[in-house]
Amino acid sequence: MTFIMNHANSMDDFKWEKRVIRCSQNLYVQQLKELNQNKILSEDLKLTVLPSNASDLCELIGLDGGLKDFQKQVYSIKQLERLINQMPMRKEELEKRTH
Repeated sequence: MTFIMNHANSMDDFKWEKRVIRCSQNLYVQQLKELNQNKILSEDLKLTVLPSNASDLCELIGLDGGLKDFQKQVYSIKQLERLINQMPMRKEELEKRTH
């Protein structure tokens, strides 16, 4: 699975389906490469990447469409895992797996 998305996709296309990492053009390709290094975990975390017009910024958008985090560099997959595993919806996902 590839994480490159059609630029025509809007945030609404992913609401309740994917967690979106929105990155400025200069960080977009780097973020794609980072997720593609661990496709299994990226898919499990329901991640996708979209480009944004922001300057030197990556934003993590939750399943609900809300801004969860932002930074001026690419997210590592481990950093994303830590952030997302703290989110209530992710905790529910993990709990359902154990039952």
